Amino acid sequence: MSATTPIVRLFCACELCERKPSGRLIIHNVFYQARPLAGQTYPFAVSQMDFYALLSNGRGKRHFALKFFRGTLGVDADDVDPRFPTIPLRQGQPYDFGENPLAIHELAFHLENVPFSKPGIYGFRLYCEGDPVDPEGKLDVFEIRLEEPDS
Repeated sequence: MSATTPIVRLFCACELCERKPSGRLIIHNVFYQARPLAGQTYPFAVSQMDFYALLSNGRGKRHFALKFFRGTLGVDADDVDPRFPTIPLRQGQPYDFGENPLAIHELAFHLENVPFSKPGIYGFRLYCEGDPVDPEGKLDVFEIRLEEPDS
């Protein structure tokens, strides 16, 4: 059996990926930006977030990992916060795509207490056998300034 790197059809951040008894995933509250809650300041942490990937054209057994970092790989990839470790899928066990290249596969990564040290762009990327699988995702983290009401 020849292993083939799959094609990423969808890759996004969400509040929760819930696995149904059928094995399919339900994605709850997809988001593309984060900000501190009212009254919070930087640094702040998101208590939990998941990353969902929809893949096709994969064959054989492949190892996957998620990298989450501050900045973008094309701009300041060296700005990797050590609190953002590489997260292996399934505790490092390979994912078996089987032999049908037309089959659709869903992967989910769960993170807790994700720290955001300052406003800016944070990136996340899926890796297969140590190599990046496009596309790179981005989260925009904003600082909110509330204006004082007029007296």
